[in-house]
Amino acid sequence: MADSKLVKIAWRVYAVDAGLGALLIIAALTDSGDAAGRGLAQVYAVGCVIALLGFAVVLGLSTILKSTIGLWISIVLMLVPPVLYLIGVVQMLMD
Repeated sequence: MADSKLVKIAWRVYAVDAGLGALLIIAALTDSGDAAGRGLAQVYAVGCVIALLGFAVVLGLSTILKSTIGLWISIVLMLVPPVLYLIGVVQMLMD
């Protein structure tokens, strides 16, 4: 049976992903660069929304079915975008 603490952690990680997704969508909508950059930003934003929907389905099913393995899988999958974001920020700061 899934631990309620694990469920809370998983949904908090999802909230972080949703926050980063919202920032990406806002950046895509307010981009004032060239047309190619705006188009690429919009493609990334749409991809983020699709990924968030996929994460929500996996996480929701894991929560409903009380699957500990499903929760761990969803946590690992959902940690990838924030880690990649942090790597990008660190690389930008080092350049």
